[in-house]
Amino acid sequence: MTVLARQHQLPIFARPRRTWAQTLNAFLFFMLFIPGCLMVHAFQLIFLLPLKLFPSSSRAAKLYDEGIRYTKGSFATLMSE
Repeated sequence: MTVLARQHQLPIFARPRRTWAQTLNAFLFFMLFIPGCLMVHAFQLIFLLPLKLFPSSSRAAKLYDEGIRYTKGSFATLMSE
């Protein structure tokens, strides 16, 4: 009885070539997910960090909390797609 080796057990040179679907998936990942993450974190740095560093009023604290909740939801949407 022959036992087939799993793909992670094969040497790299013996593994099958990538399919076009895998290549397209990788391309879409870099074109959609990475910029999405950068936009979420840029929003946090540009708009929310000043609210946290200079809490002049309770309104600033409220805006900061709402903004953080919104960006957490945005990142969760990126992760689920």
